Amino acid sequence: MSKKTTTHKLGEIKNQFGPAAAIFTMQRRIPRWHPDADDDGSGGRKELHIEEAIRVNSSGKFERFPVPTSAGHAFEEPTGAADGAVFNRWILGGKIEEQRPGESALTKLLRDLAVLVRRYNASLYRLRRLHFFLNAPAGSPLPPRNPAGDEELPPTGGRTIEDMVKDAEKDWKKVTKEIDDFIDNRPPHPTGLRNIMADMVEVNGYIVSMRVVTNATDERPVIGSSSSHVSISSAFSSS
Repeated sequence: MSKKTTTHKLGEIKNQFGPAAAIFTMQRRIPRWHPDADDDGSGGRKELHIEEAIRVNSSGKFERFPVPTSAGHAFEEPTGAADGAVFNRWILGGKIEEQRPGESALTKLLRDLAVLVRRYNASLYRLRRLHFFLNAPAGSPLPPRNPAGDEELPPTGGRTIEDMVKDAEKDWKKVTKEIDDFIDNRPPHPTGLRNIMADMVEVNGYIVSMRVVTNATDERPVIGSSSSHVSISSAFSSS
């Protein structure tokens, strides 16, 4: 996500262009997808083994996240529409449980992280919409306004586009830091869970699903004591 890294998953960084260059202060991360490689130290690429997070059950046996399954058979394509949602849970996850008394520590942690993810998505969309407004050719249909944070365009009521971009950039830096700090356990989560390992599924840069493994100790093992895989409903809301 927003961590500094040399992985080829992250595309090159370029300067702003067009009218946005005079207003936006942040450089642009160019989309790219090479999650299976890293820099080899000489400008080339080296292949990597992508490790997975697993857990240990109460019997001391290893368990991994599920694969697509239909009618009880792994990798068998669903034959009916009703089976499709179940089949796709392996990548999108299930619904986050509703808040209730006595809920598990992991459910509480997942809900708190989901709120940060929604704010992340909404803030990224806000930035992209402003950038589109400034740089898109005349007549291009403007992306719709997200009621969770977006202002009307063109600006009204004394607001300027410079004001809007400045506020949007400030918010983006805030929400990305909040997710980094949450995963790094700064400050410690009130549930007492530690060492959060989060695998985020993104679509066009927006987080739509997350697989989370966490531990109740300060050690960072390959395996975790608690794990879950959930989809992000209302992915662009602010709460």
